[in-house]
Amino acid sequence: MKKAWVAGVFGVIAIAGAAQAGELPGGADDFYTECVEWDFPLSPGKQTLQLPKFDTNDGLHVLKLVHLSWEGSMSANVTAENDSEIAAPEFSVGLTGLVNLDINGGTVLGSLGFVRVAGPVAVAASDGVPDMGPDFHDFGLVSDTDFDSTFEIPAAVWLAFPDTFDVQVTGSGGFAVSGSADSSIMVSNFRTSGEVCVTYYYNIIPTPGAFGLAGLTGLALLRRRR
Repeated sequence: MKKAWVAGVFGVIAIAGAAQAGELPGGADDFYTECVEWDFPLSPGKQTLQLPKFDTNDGLHVLKLVHLSWEGSMSANVTAENDSEIAAPEFSVGLTGLVNLDINGGTVLGSLGFVRVAGPVAVAASDGVPDMGPDFHDFGLVSDTDFDSTFEIPAAVWLAFPDTFDVQVTGSGGFAVSGSADSSIMVSNFRTSGEVCVTYYYNIIPTPGAFGLAGLTGLALLRRRR
């Protein structure tokens, strides 16, 4: 059975799961995932998150593999106006943006790229009245999403981490108008949000008590067979 819990302002999300031997990567017995979320305005902008390192459970868990993944979005509310004396039948706005992730001081680097075009729409030549009229268009929320991951990071790298390690998230982006030689654009609520997750695959070392219980169970079965 899988379980999940959430704690903290930005949400440290942990997911644990179990499977039979050989079903998980690297022949691991079990896994759990820790996620932290970012959300900040642009542009540019940044935020520092913290992830906990692998929990050895007092030496009873042996790390096998590490999987990192991150996904996010970039969005804004956009309006634009044709300021040219010529009508613009192919009027559009385009978003380009980038989010970079630096995990534990450059141990792992990642990025997300965002590209989105809204339109085209037909607008009239400038009527000289700002923010309204047939030369003006509200493109609404313009956004894009991206996802990336990395796998099989050496266990020794992660075991050397501090109890918690930083994830530096930086983002930048912008909008541009096309289809008109002279235009103006209004951007509001420009921001990025997303999450970065680390999944730890590990083997379980049975405790001495577990060995004793297994022995007693085996002895009982043997007596029944006799």
